[in-house]
Amino acid sequence: KSYNVDIDVLKLVNPDVDFSSVKKGQELKIPTQAWYQEIFKPDPSLAAQAKPADTTLGNTDGPCGTDRYTLHGDKINIALILPFDYSGYQLVKNTPDSLRTDFHWSLVNKSKPFVEFYEGVLLALDSLKQTGTSVNLFVYDSQKDTGRFDRLLQREEFERMNLIIGPAYSGNIREVAQFARDKRIPVVLPFGQADVASIRNNPFVYQASPIDTLYQAAVVAKQLNDAAGKKIIVLTTGGSHPFETSVVRQIKQVSGGSPNVVFYRYVQRETAALGEMLNQVGDNIIIIPSIEEAKVSRILTNLGLLSDRVKKQISVWGYSDWLKFQTFEIEDLHKLNTTIYSSYGADYSTSASKSFSTRYRKWFQTEPISFNPYFQKVGASSGYSRYGMWGYDVTLYFVGAVRNYGQQFQKCLDNYNAGLLQTNFNFRRLTNWGGAYNDGLVKINFSRDFHTTIEKVK
Repeated sequence: KSYNVDIDVLKLVNPDVDFSSVKKGQELKIPTQAWYQEIFKPDPSLAAQAKPADTTLGNTDGPCGTDRYTLHGDKINIALILPFDYSGYQLVKNTPDSLRTDFHWSLVNKSKPFVEFYEGVLLALDSLKQTGTSVNLFVYDSQKDTGRFDRLLQREEFERMNLIIGPAYSGNIREVAQFARDKRIPVVLPFGQADVASIRNNPFVYQASPIDTLYQAAVVAKQLNDAAGKKIIVLTTGGSHPFETSVVRQIKQVSGGSPNVVFYRYVQRETAALGEMLNQVGDNIIIIPSIEEAKVSRILTNLGLLSDRVKKQISVWGYSDWLKFQTFEIEDLHKLNTTIYSSYGADYSTSASKSFSTRYRKWFQTEPISFNPYFQKVGASSGYSRYGMWGYDVTLYFVGAVRNYGQQFQKCLDNYNAGLLQTNFNFRRLTNWGGAYNDGLVKINFSRDFHTTIEKVK
């Protein structure tokens, strides 16, 4: 966490370390930026092997959307592999105010996200069914057993799959990714993150869940592009939190020392000095690269007071973790015209969101919310469903792609619009012959007129 490095990357660069028994004082190799550049550099020897397979991806003879892409009347076979852990259901005593009697069966907390995701899958397939799409859905409870995966992939029906969704745990991804490559079946990863080896030279892997470091880079690039020619004040907190350290470093790299980007360490008693830095005319853009709730809440409150006192307009840019904070004054967010770029964001006012919510309540007696709800504390024991929309979007997007373009949909996604609820899929490849990751962003703005707008951007 201190170095903002994923555990799978640590394992990759420390192959001789037993990570089940790491001890204090043990030395670990930490990858540098140069290492990342080297690992993602195309390997000529592997390129020669991968290119022949890649030449058949997509349609090379005509435009996307022609009949040659369609599964003519055939059912689409989908494998959903998630650790539902059915054996882990618990018998729970009802509370005194429950309408149930005595006891009822309940999910263990770790299973809840995957069951909610599955509920979203079912609703998406129901929507696709209304358009004439026919699907055979095969659902597998993978748990964490590696041997179980061996047995699953040997089942005869896997040879006929058109799409694989899952698994969730990083330890199982490499095996499924290799199977998908061998059988030329697209595999979508909605939870865990593939390691470098699994995605670098495998064009059939789609990393749907955001990769934190790449998400940060996409947000910083978008922020600086939107503010081109304007003055930006980057308000640092002086802390050592790895998120802030990483974002500040990326802003410096992307801005290239531009005089329009000023770094200012925030000190509450010196707020007046910050006021003197603001432009008298026009908007003043302030980026707060922190995700520490106490610090951010205090800064926003003081910026709101500063804006009132100096009569200058301030626009604040923040990060998706803010959407989970509980101590925000919503009035301050609107007063400061706060903008947040997130990987998720649902506009609950649209007809599609309203229809989904109505059906979800009817089918599952649960209230669905976006994966990143606005300032709602949602734990495993809550009555809300956080992952239903996510399961709906992933299924609607990829099953629709297979329906429209066949299994070889890889080159047909540029102008593909699936009508998603909370997600803005935009897939980029790590290499010309490698897997793809999602860097689509949703822009959430809390405007001064107390409206909240959602915009999908690329």
